[in-house]
Amino acid sequence: MKRLVFLAGTVGVVLLALWALNPRPLAPPPSPGDCVMIAVASNDWHTNLYLPAEAFPADSGLRRDWPEADWFVIGWGDEGFYLEGPSVSGAFAAMVPPSPTVLHIVALETSPEAYFLDRSVAIAVSRQGLDVIAADIMGELARSESGQPIRLEGGFLPGQSAFYRATSSYHLLRSCNQWTADRLRRSGLAINSPVSSFAQPLVWQLDWFAPKSCPPD
Repeated sequence: MKRLVFLAGTVGVVLLALWALNPRPLAPPPSPGDCVMIAVASNDWHTNLYLPAEAFPADSGLRRDWPEADWFVIGWGDEGFYLEGPSVSGAFAAMVPPSPTVLHIVALETSPEAYFLDRSVAIAVSRQGLDVIAADIMGELARSESGQPIRLEGGFLPGQSAFYRATSSYHLLRSCNQWTADRLRRSGLAINSPVSSFAQPLVWQLDWFAPKSCPPD
């Protein structure tokens, strides 16, 4: 009996901690007349956001760097892992903060779903929810002394992508997928960020709980 009580108490503490660590939603869910479609893509280990370029102000650094873009594919992660490729030593280094991070931005003139083979989940968010995601991403961009995003060399798609230095740190309790989940949770979606260390739990939550289309007017 004591073991059952201890187990129940432990589970309760864990659930309470997960609830406390989950970001507070900052936007309402989509409603008739207030809805924008975005998507989240997964290659089974990493997730990316698919966002319309119009989510960002026309004078923002991203829009100035990629004026022809209709869509942005945005991922966040450990700088060494992204730029140098996966390795055992790199994985251990990434888990120990402070671990510098980058944003990988792909600019497309066509829908990302038509361009990439990664599995994607279409998601409906309110306009305010999209604004929250965009503001979070703009806040994640490290800035030069002149206030411009710090763009690094390279990108996985030459001529269509680039790495940008980011401000936050990657570590054991903050993975790339939790970063994506944080953005979605803050946008108003029913997502648990702490349990989204890996891509699949996040995709499952999107499949189960996220609205897949805009409400009818």
